[in-house]
Amino acid sequence: MRGRARIVVLATRCLVVAVPFFLLAAPAAWASAGSGGVPATAKLPKGAASPGFSVSVLGGAPGATYASLDLLPGESMLSGIVVTNLSSQVEVLKVLAATGRTASDSGDAYRPDAGPCVGAACWLIGLPPVISIPAGKSRSVLFKVSVPPRAPDGDYLAGVVLLPASYGSPHVMTMTKGVRANTTVVHGLAVGVAITVGNAASLVSSLRVEGVSVVHPPLRAGSNDGPVMVEVTEHDDGETWLHPRGVLSIRLSRRVVSRVVVSSTVLPGGTATLEVAVEGVPAGVWPAGVLLCFDSSRSCTEWSGKLAFPAVAASSSHGSRRGFVVDVLGSHLPAWEGSLLTGLAVLVLLAGLVAGLVAWRRARLPTGD
Repeated sequence: MRGRARIVVLATRCLVVAVPFFLLAAPAAWASAGSGGVPATAKLPKGAASPGFSVSVLGGAPGATYASLDLLPGESMLSGIVVTNLSSQVEVLKVLAATGRTASDSGDAYRPDAGPCVGAACWLIGLPPVISIPAGKSRSVLFKVSVPPRAPDGDYLAGVVLLPASYGSPHVMTMTKGVRANTTVVHGLAVGVAITVGNAASLVSSLRVEGVSVVHPPLRAGSNDGPVMVEVTEHDDGETWLHPRGVLSIRLSRRVVSRVVVSSTVLPGGTATLEVAVEGVPAGVWPAGVLLCFDSSRSCTEWSGKLAFPAVAASSSHGSRRGFVVDVLGSHLPAWEGSLLTGLAVLVLLAGLVAGLVAWRRARLPTGD
């Protein structure tokens, strides 16, 4: 009877651990499935208002919001977008060429050019200034992408931005937020035009960590609880866009605290600052290091130094030392990490079910008492 009771207790504990772990890990893995690409797919940030129309690449996959072109200096190619009016009235839209840039927290953003075009936005030729689309209808907009004869080899990003004609002056629109996205109201949409000039295999990949610093948590209702945020600033020195990822490590007296660092797209010449939530580090100055890998993990860059951590009370909203603590950086985990967590959760869940089945079968056997 005692052995049977121990098996039942073990099965119950496995299920108690597995179920919440599965509920945390699985949605993150499913949300990250299909992520990646160069650059990442543009989507409305969580909580953003729909602008009443949709846009996709002409001839691309359904919902595709990036045209990816390989051209040599002096070459041209015809491209286009499809705009669909989702409202019940006529939509009159401004069509603007935009300069692609790195968002402040990684990812891509577009700056519509109010004056003379800048950078790769000048390569988009023939865009109509305004289009009118009847309710429920779609319209194709064609344009030519023309690379200057002396353009250096590298990756470039331009965009086609659509705004309601009634909207005010053009502004910076971040269509793909970084790993810690904030709620944003988007009045327009953009299609990215990613252009690789020259041989992609020969482009130079280079990244450096410009700095790492500790940000004190904001005070809430007079308290200082919550995780400390560590900011990691990265800069792309190369000719191609990167999607770095790696780890932040803080070496304490008897242990090492490590956190995953994940970046979205960083364009050539772009700089982004990533925020990493860190808990369990006592007040003091501790040795720390950052390792970021890129170019399909074939290359890595490092930073080492010391970080000063403030005295911060433990936060109950981010788990406890005795339980599982799952750090989700932003709205989703990277695909590989989400898949790993889901696999572990499934294994633990199956172990609990098997233990429960064994206990049930043994309970049915005669005990000989």
